[in-house]
Amino acid sequence: MPQSGGISNGDDETRASYYPLRNVARANNELVAEYDWQGGRIRGTLAGRVFDGSWTQSNGTGGLRLTFDAHFQEATGWWNEGGNTPRRAAILRKHHPPGERGGVSPLP
Repeated sequence: MPQSGGISNGDDETRASYYPLRNVARANNELVAEYDWQGGRIRGTLAGRVFDGSWTQSNGTGGLRLTFDAHFQEATGWWNEGGNTPRRAAILRKHHPPGERGGVSPLP
C-alpha cells in the first residue's frame, strides 16, 4: 500500500526527494511526524486545511506551511531553512504516484 509522502525540492526545481512519514501523531490541532532523512521531524498546528509548522533534522531546522485540498489527499506549500531564507516548493500527497521522485509529508 502506498505511504503518505511528498516532494520537497532541493537546490533547484529539477531535483526532489521522497520521504514517507512515520509515527504520525495528532492531538487536537497539533501534528507531529518523523521521516527517514537526517533524523527528520515535522511539528505544527493544523487550522482548517492549513498546516503551519517547522521541520528539524540533524543538519538544520526551518519553517513549513502546507495547504490541503478539501479531501486531505494533497497539499501544496513551501519550506525554508529558517529565518529569511528563500522558500522552496513542497507538495504532499496521501498516495505517492509510482515512479515519481518526491520530500516531506503529513496525515496518514
